[in-house]
Amino acid sequence: MTFDMNNKKTKVLLLTLILMLAAVIAAAVFYLNSSTSITVIDLVSKTKTEAESWIKDNKIKESQISFKYEYSEDTAEDIITAQSIAANEKLGDKDTLILTVSSGPDPDKEVTLKDFTGMKQEDIEKWFKENDFSNVTYAFQADKTIEKNVFIKLSVTDSKAKRSDAITVTSSSGSDTSQNEVTVPDFSTYTKANIQAWGSTNQITLTFTEQSSTSIAKGKVISQSVKAGTSVKSGTKISIVISTGKGVTVASYVGKTKTEAEKWISANGLKAVYTEVYNGEAANGTVTEQKPATGTISEGSTVTFYVSVGWVQVADYTGKTKDELNSYIASVNLQKNKSAALKISFIDQESDEKAGTIVSQVLNGTKQSGTAYSAPGGSIQAYVAVGRKLTVVSKANVTETDFKSYLTSLNLKPGNITYSYSDSIAAGSIVSNATGSFTTGSSVNYVLSKGSYKPSDALLAAGSSYSKLTAEIASANALNAGWTVSKQDVSSTKYSSGMINDTCTISGKTIACKVSIGKYVTVPNLDKMTEAQARTACENVGLKLTVRSSIYSDTVASGLVLAQDQTSGSSIAEGTVIYVTLSKGTAPTPACDVYYEHDTSGKCVQIMKTVPEYSKALLSQSLNYDGIVSDTTTLFNNAGFTNLSFVKITGDDNIDGKNTIESISAEPGASIWINTQITIKIYSSK
Repeated sequence: MTFDMNNKKTKVLLLTLILMLAAVIAAAVFYLNSSTSITVIDLVSKTKTEAESWIKDNKIKESQISFKYEYSEDTAEDIITAQSIAANEKLGDKDTLILTVSSGPDPDKEVTLKDFTGMKQEDIEKWFKENDFSNVTYAFQADKTIEKNVFIKLSVTDSKAKRSDAITVTSSSGSDTSQNEVTVPDFSTYTKANIQAWGSTNQITLTFTEQSSTSIAKGKVISQSVKAGTSVKSGTKISIVISTGKGVTVASYVGKTKTEAEKWISANGLKAVYTEVYNGEAANGTVTEQKPATGTISEGSTVTFYVSVGWVQVADYTGKTKDELNSYIASVNLQKNKSAALKISFIDQESDEKAGTIVSQVLNGTKQSGTAYSAPGGSIQAYVAVGRKLTVVSKANVTETDFKSYLTSLNLKPGNITYSYSDSIAAGSIVSNATGSFTTGSSVNYVLSKGSYKPSDALLAAGSSYSKLTAEIASANALNAGWTVSKQDVSSTKYSSGMINDTCTISGKTIACKVSIGKYVTVPNLDKMTEAQARTACENVGLKLTVRSSIYSDTVASGLVLAQDQTSGSSIAEGTVIYVTLSKGTAPTPACDVYYEHDTSGKCVQIMKTVPEYSKALLSQSLNYDGIVSDTTTLFNNAGFTNLSFVKITGDDNIDGKNTIESISAEPGASIWINTQITIKIYSSK
């Protein structure tokens, strides 16, 4: 059959066929696209099981779904935390939906342990549960001193522990658990939490071990060391073996790709956490470390892979500030599991740039010009602008005005001013100044001369204060005056003590002064005078008298001077106070109080007695606390001891619940003062 392409009807027919074919193709494309595109729902916060049900219901290919696991402190295990395709977006035939799933809290995270002293076991269990510890065993131990169910000890001594560490908490089971018996149940239907609760209630020490099993479901009991139905006493130890489900032999993927590790994880029903790290030797996407690396783990366990992202990208901060570069490097070092470990040092460089600006940046010995790459642990040197260095020389002897002009010419500023006396440099001129290298705009400190120092005539004149003179010389010397001053004490009827007696003399920078110590008189002998006689004798020579004390004396009559503080016949300044001690006569024989007696010299001394012989058991024959107190009091009172203190021990402190003496602080036969307090501790049942 042939077509005449010049025929009008043929052309119309052919065009109609082409349009129909295009419509069929378009419909097919639309059908194919609509049949393979799935509208993604919001899966965040749903469980992995719910997500898998949605995947199954929508017949999504396994190759289009990827589960990514991450540890989370805030989200429970197996909850979706993120999705790569947003809700209401389409999942095309060639797309992959990545669902991030929480693996729960990181089991290797270290947690600071609490001080459990004095805590109840139920509160300790609650604390470990709230802090996500997974391998805690609770044991019980009889203890007379610690209340039942109260903490005794912890199996670890460090202040921190990983959540996965094996920890045993031992609590008190009370003073005596030998009579408490309990029947062991069949734990095959119990969860680990149920078993632990049973052990806590009955003070049974439980130890758990895990073992893979192809027949026992994960979390169920494989075996128990004590058969169900057996009666055991509190404190008994029972070992429980828990199934971890089907065992998976760990294959090492170190040196292989993340993609290969993902396939192995998926094929074995495991979970994986991928932690990106910088690495100078392994290519991007290569596994550099794996935990665990060997052994057998249960199905559903989490394996952590550290995956290389290659070298560290380092930005060039030339032209930016030192603080900005410091902040940037600190930020990089916090990324990728803190694996960058970049080191940075700053080197000052003269420059016309603003101070603090990065002039150039060197990475591992090579100057950067834009972004560069470094293996972890790389070294960065940043050259920081500090301005041009200007040299300042000594300007001693020039005037302050000329010195300031000199600084201005160097684009520097005057700094702190201190002052100094100088015999060679005129007042108002520079004694010394800071020298060396300075950056533009810096301040330069200097010392300014006050000229020569010389004390005024008024300070040296007779009648002036010697202390005022020395104070001024000290102030001048603090400014390098270099003067010294000395004195000679002289007796004077004209000037009071401390006044210059004659005009001081000067030799060079040395001042010599004669300083009045006032008029000197001879001390009279006041021995055995009455107070009135002694006072008159002192006043007659210009001295004063004060009675310091009165004491008993067997040799000097009452009211007479027994001693004086200044030796008679010595010379002292007029107006000095003479202190005397008066006699009170012969001392009377003192009366002694109840705990004292006179010795052979008439003094009161403490009385000593012998502690009576006693038996705590004999003294405890009375039926009650009051009877024991009465018997003990009588025994010690008869021996001369009345200072007795009784301590009653009751409640949980009286473990045996009896009426008996616990201790007496005095040893039988010992010789002690009768006023010594004797403490008797008594157990009382009430």
